[in-house]
Amino acid sequence: MGCIVSSVACCFCSSAASLCCACLPSCKSSTSSRMMFSIILIVTVLLSVIALIPDVKDSLTKIPALCTPFKLSPFTKEQKAALDCDAITGFGAVYRICFASTMFYLVFCVIMIRVHSSMDWRAKLQNGFWFFKYLCWFGLLISAFFIPVEGFTNLWMYVGMIGGSLYIIIQLILLVDFAHSWNENWLTQYEESGEKCYALGLIFFTFLFNSLSIAGIILLFIFYASAPQCGLNKALISLNLIFCFLASVISILPRVQEYMPQSGLLQSSMITAYVTFLTWSGLTNGHDPVCNPSLTIANSTNTQDGSVVLKFDRHIAIGIIVLVLSVLYSTLRSSTKTSAGKFLISGTEDTTLAEQFSSADDDDERDGQKVWDNEKNGVAYNYFMYHFMMLLATLYVMVMLTNWLKPQNDLKTLVSNSAGFWVRIVSSWVCLGIYVWTLIAPALFPDRIF
Repeated sequence: MGCIVSSVACCFCSSAASLCCACLPSCKSSTSSRMMFSIILIVTVLLSVIALIPDVKDSLTKIPALCTPFKLSPFTKEQKAALDCDAITGFGAVYRICFASTMFYLVFCVIMIRVHSSMDWRAKLQNGFWFFKYLCWFGLLISAFFIPVEGFTNLWMYVGMIGGSLYIIIQLILLVDFAHSWNENWLTQYEESGEKCYALGLIFFTFLFNSLSIAGIILLFIFYASAPQCGLNKALISLNLIFCFLASVISILPRVQEYMPQSGLLQSSMITAYVTFLTWSGLTNGHDPVCNPSLTIANSTNTQDGSVVLKFDRHIAIGIIVLVLSVLYSTLRSSTKTSAGKFLISGTEDTTLAEQFSSADDDDERDGQKVWDNEKNGVAYNYFMYHFMMLLATLYVMVMLTNWLKPQNDLKTLVSNSAGFWVRIVSSWVCLGIYVWTLIAPALFPDRIF
């Protein structure tokens, strides 16, 4: 019997990643592992979005005993109250689903501290035992719905804001890394092949991103800053417009181009579009309905205290799409040109070179195998940083889906939150500051490697 159980466990643990990639082209074991961990985040997003659908609560109320307190003595009164439909749907469910996934990634953050060798037992835990890891995550998910409501939502909101603001910066780093790689790749292709389509493509996308940013800024002035009492919104939009223009000018200065030839208008146009989105996202947390048309007042009773109805708005959808794309990029990307990107994405340079030789040597041995081991000579990426990034991404999902709003104790309404407003506005400034620093740092400190 023990033999049978061991065999089944071995099948679940060692083959899950291979089964996941069975329908995909050949991939590295490090990539397949990150894909498996990313699935948890994607499922978290899907479950959270489903929980926000208004019809879900109405459907659950038709299930006997699901939305009424359990009549079981082991449960306390607070635990029973946490099981009503307001707790298992809406933003109450979003908080609990994201809490479970955050705790899952936090555990792996702690376990994977300072893992440098693929021979470490923790590396085997990272790349295997998928059935049991998914089972543990599911157990955390179920347990999260037994957390008492009182005190949990407000505390977890502030934790989510801190984590979400940090992930905004990580998204910028990934965006800059992607833009640098894209620009360098197409320029190299143009110089080597002479095909004008690559140069025209760079010009087209630069024009596209700048056009979207200009259109977005104009719309922000029209809808969020047209009234006389919207002076703060006007100042913030104007300030970010000036900052983005200065960043674009800095990116093409001769001194910057001398030390960082891969910089250009494509990167600055993408950063401008990202900052415009952050500005829009922040303005949706304004208190005044006149200066915030996306603020939906629930009813006359809630108008006085600022309560609002949570809506899955367009800017939330865009934020989730950008999140998923950034996670997929960090999952599939194995090397990077920027120092910040190396800190987030790839392992050591020796490991990157070694996996290339390992790939060539194992071609004959794979015999059609879909997943091949590229970590024989060391880990291919920073395990700890990857899980920390996924943890922050989960918190970002939570605050993004709840629009950075503050929950009330009745679990039915949210209120506009000035902290959420300023977190995203300040994050846009930090993002611009980081981008400008990546441009001027090589020129200011030519003896250092960036």
